[in-house]
Amino acid sequence: MQIKIRRLIEAVYNYTDSKVDIIAHSLGAAVSRKAILGGKCVDTNETIGDPLTFMIDTFISLAGVAYGAESCPIFLESCNEKNGFNCKSGFIHDINAPNYRYEGDYSYYIYSNDDLIIGKNCCGHFCPELKNATDKSEHNDQNHLTIVSKTIEIQYTMLTEHFVIKDEQKDPK
Repeated sequence: MQIKIRRLIEAVYNYTDSKVDIIAHSLGAAVSRKAILGGKCVDTNETIGDPLTFMIDTFISLAGVAYGAESCPIFLESCNEKNGFNCKSGFIHDINAPNYRYEGDYSYYIYSNDDLIIGKNCCGHFCPELKNATDKSEHNDQNHLTIVSKTIEIQYTMLTEHFVIKDEQKDPK
């Protein structure tokens, strides 16, 4: 999957001759991060290429499994310890290994503490936290699915202004 996403990013970048913006939801956030990071796949040992960081302007992880999913038992295929979304997997460790922002010039994560799909505690990390992110936006009145449509204005501001509107900055109405 990472290779297909990489090819799409490269195609859009080459066609538009400009940097790409990416909004990735849920498991797509983790897979997209690996597509951008490049390197070797933890399951096949296949090298997928150099980082695509220079091609990305803004990356938004929307209810993303940055450090995995809290309730992800390893007996489920998608939660295995090699390339699954369990916080102990080699895949999750790989995408969080760099100590720098590789997802693009700007990176954000949008999350809700009420998201029961991702959860909160992933091996001592806050599950949706995007390491080295430019900023974050919290929406505790949303769940894993509603956060997508209820944060469109915030997503747009992140993409166009590279800024996050905090609750205390909103105009009272």
